[in-house]
Amino acid sequence: MMASKPKKPTTPEAEKFPRKAKSNIEKALPEMDSDKMDSKVAARCRVQRYRATHRRIDYAPSTVALMLIERHLAAGLDNCAAGVIDRLIAAGDKAITGNDSGNKVGG
Repeated sequence: MMASKPKKPTTPEAEKFPRKAKSNIEKALPEMDSDKMDSKVAARCRVQRYRATHRRIDYAPSTVALMLIERHLAAGLDNCAAGVIDRLIAAGDKAITGNDSGNKVGG
């Protein structure tokens, strides 16, 4: 027979209003209603999943590179700078090495 754990003393108020532990998100965003908080949590989860499989590179393009990126964006070849950079890197790799990786880059 196992000995039972002693019960913590409770007050009538504690029984009426059980305290729910707050998550870090709730602590950080106490003024938001639950719908907004749920969407913030969902967005954060999506970003975490994306970051788990997509490495982030901190990149500040040179003036010439930025001009090329903007020219490709204006031509509508891709809808974001990251896609344009991916395409330019793939094209540069093919031009330098002569090898086509066979992977579609940039969406």
